[in-house]
Amino acid sequence: MDQNLIKSMVDLFNNPIFQKCSMDFFSKMQDGGLDDAKKYWSLSPHKNQFFDGSTDMMEQFSKFYATMGFVPSWKYDKLKEENEKLQKENQFLKDTISQLNLKVFEEGSKKIQDVWTSTIEAQMSIGKELAQNFLGMVKNKEDK
Repeated sequence: MDQNLIKSMVDLFNNPIFQKCSMDFFSKMQDGGLDDAKKYWSLSPHKNQFFDGSTDMMEQFSKFYATMGFVPSWKYDKLKEENEKLQKENQFLKDTISQLNLKVFEEGSKKIQDVWTSTIEAQMSIGKELAQNFLGMVKNKEDK
């Protein structure tokens, strides 16, 4: 880099008017977005006071921030609130699904237990009938 260019840049960034104007530019950019910041700089009475390319430099700043995905703070806050709302809704849905799964599991377990109990009772009943029939046949044979 040319030493004169470096000196000019250092002088520019040390200039209190430029510091204030650039901070105002960035504040406008955060509050209203890139278009508001560009409009602010184009309407600024100081835009050509620093050097001929200061408007181009601020335009390059705007392009840099646009490339980096910059969004105004109001838009960020709005998206952050939406994200928090969606996270809460997602948690609610997860809890609801867990409760439904638990309820289905409990109902399924109860049904399985009822089926098992009725099956065992039926087998016991059949076993008693078979034993009674067998004993009845043995008694009948003894009586004959």
